[in-house]
Amino acid sequence: IGASLITLVSLWFALAGVLSAHTEEAIPRPQQIRADPSASIQVTGVATYTEFVYLPLIQLHYTSVLPEKIAFEALGDRNYEIFLMNPDGSGQENLTNSPDTKDVAPAWSPDGLRLAFVSDRDGGEEIYVMNRDGSGIVRLTHNEARDGWPSWSPDGSHIAFQSDRTGNWEIFVMKADGSGQTQITHEDKADRWPDWSPDGTRIAFVSNRWDTFKRVFTMNPDGSNLTLVSERYGYYVDRYPTWAPDGKLTVTSDRPAPSDGSRDDEIYLMNADGTNVQQMTDNDDGDWLARWSPDGEQFAFYTDRDVNKNIYVKTLATGEETQITVNPRDEEYPAWSP
Repeated sequence: IGASLITLVSLWFALAGVLSAHTEEAIPRPQQIRADPSASIQVTGVATYTEFVYLPLIQLHYTSVLPEKIAFEALGDRNYEIFLMNPDGSGQENLTNSPDTKDVAPAWSPDGLRLAFVSDRDGGEEIYVMNRDGSGIVRLTHNEARDGWPSWSPDGSHIAFQSDRTGNWEIFVMKADGSGQTQITHEDKADRWPDWSPDGTRIAFVSNRWDTFKRVFTMNPDGSNLTLVSERYGYYVDRYPTWAPDGKLTVTSDRPAPSDGSRDDEIYLMNADGTNVQQMTDNDDGDWLARWSPDGEQFAFYTDRDVNKNIYVKTLATGEETQITVNPRDEEYPAWSP
């Protein structure tokens, strides 16, 4: 029995040595990086392992780093198209390439892989989605009314939008594939320009339901818990509410500017409850629709201060406003990618 036991133990150690050597050969290098310059996407593969009785458990973790882009609409030779550019205005490319139809109001999905937009390519104004390179266009809404202004939920599962299918503008929510379209506002006045908060709990929008002046409201994604953000009795119009990454709101407003009392459309920043209002732009022309960079340090907007409508970027730390489009055409409604 003693000799047999010694023999078995010797065989076990020999087998363990073979497995250990094989395991060491199979372990990949800790990190491999491969880049695809044509797609401007870097993919990082990190291999890790846990060894248990000489048998490794290998796990691969991949992350995609997509370059930041600004989508916008531009008036071409015959109609509006949706373009893409770098945040400094370089590398402009036409995504829709459909000169006989109107393509407007681009909105990024939270993963930065798709864009929702509005088009009349099939007759009426409907909501579509496409890949970030303009491919794979899919129609989401199908009705004879006008649908517009899509805004994605932060988890990418739903899209809020405006529609006049009931006879006046109302806010609707649908799943990201276009199914389950549900009306969440029910007023005989116009409810427009929805924008989903970064935490997914609120949707901001504009309504004239209380008087002739447009006011900013917020509500839950099911339409409940309505809250007024604008002043109740202010004699001005607020439009285009957009959420900053930190949960504050920017709005376009012709309210009397604290700087000089002028009534030009300017961009304002405020808390989500409407307090602590700060004027962010100040000039004698109109500035509209702030859309924020992912880090919250800049926002893009469009303005007619240069005759044609052009897109600018404002840097909060310095206050500098930089013109990033200079084409002899109207360029509007910027949307900064995640």
